[in-house]
Amino acid sequence: MNIAEIVTEKILAMLESGVAPWRKPWSANNIQYRFTGQAYRGINQLLLALNPHPLPIWLTYRAAQQLGGNVKRGEKGQIIVYYNFPTAEESAAGRKPFLRYSTVFNICQCENVETPSWYTPAAKIVVDAIAAAESIVADYKTAPIVNHGGSQASYNPTRDSVSMPIPESFLSMHAYYATLFHEFAHSTGHESRLKRELKGNMAAESYGKEELIAELTSAILCNASAIDSSAIVEQSAAYLSSWCKALRGDKNLILGAASAAQRAADFILNRVPESESESATESATV
Repeated sequence: MNIAEIVTEKILAMLESGVAPWRKPWSANNIQYRFTGQAYRGINQLLLALNPHPLPIWLTYRAAQQLGGNVKRGEKGQIIVYYNFPTAEESAAGRKPFLRYSTVFNICQCENVETPSWYTPAAKIVVDAIAAAESIVADYKTAPIVNHGGSQASYNPTRDSVSMPIPESFLSMHAYYATLFHEFAHSTGHESRLKRELKGNMAAESYGKEELIAELTSAILCNASAIDSSAIVEQSAAYLSSWCKALRGDKNLILGAASAAQRAADFILNRVPESESESATESATV
């Protein structure tokens, strides 16, 4: 089983248990960090968030030893994935980037490793989720026009506009913003932005991938603002089954979609994305 298959099986296990792992009540404690204080991104953020611990801090076995501690006997680590990029000479010779993985452990699985000074317990972090979501909307500098009315949410790439039901029709403002983030995610694929394939019907392969990109982008934005994405009433058996079918059909789908979702979220948040070389820092010494 290759790395993509291992990651896909982890996501499938959650879906088959009746939970879409990207739909959950986020909090400040859901953001997962390297021991150095750098937040994990993309698929690694999702994979580590599936394994809750009292502290959201992770490090490798070697790093624990370098800090004078060790991993407790019997503890199982979690995989994270990263790309190993060739040198200029290797690239010229035709070598391409390839996916690798490393194993990390939560700090709570270690002995004699002190909590880093940069960490602030989630209980001490007060986040006004609605205000944070409004700020994200305001920061999306090239956002499409948002029209309110009707009963369905959608993005029209031809008109570059988002249609949303009025906020009062949602169960909560959390559900409203989680849905708006999903449609904003689609809008990043417009030819004037990140230029993804937005055409095709529901049976098309590109449609399934684009929907997963939007799901994961919304999850990243909900995480950033502490919006509770589980407020969206769409955890039906048919919904979960459709994702199981899509992931079984393409074991590379989740990794590609997660990477595209991180780029989309960075675009909406007006952030400069990490360079490819920086995203490959998940080495054995992290």
